[in-house]
Amino acid sequence: MRRFFSVLALIFILLGFGNTVSLANGGILIEALTFEAKGAAFLILYNLYGGLALLFSIMGNKNIYRMLLLAGSTLLIAVNLALSFVAVYGFQQP
Repeated sequence: MRRFFSVLALIFILLGFGNTVSLANGGILIEALTFEAKGAAFLILYNLYGGLALLFSIMGNKNIYRMLLLAGSTLLIAVNLALSFVAVYGFQQP
């Protein structure tokens, strides 16, 4: 079962980084992965992949791959939260 959690963590990390890369390249993939949501629902779904990746990587196998999954999911959460912060506070009307 722990191996299954490790695989799920890797899948969610790839989906999360796919969101970020898609956001920079026009956003076709991100529309599919966030179900074309707008506003607050978009930010929740955008950050959900990183949270699920962290949760599943904590429950994964206890070996070197778990440390890599933890580092990747932590990096994903940091990038997603930084971009969410810029989206919420950086693009307000003056």
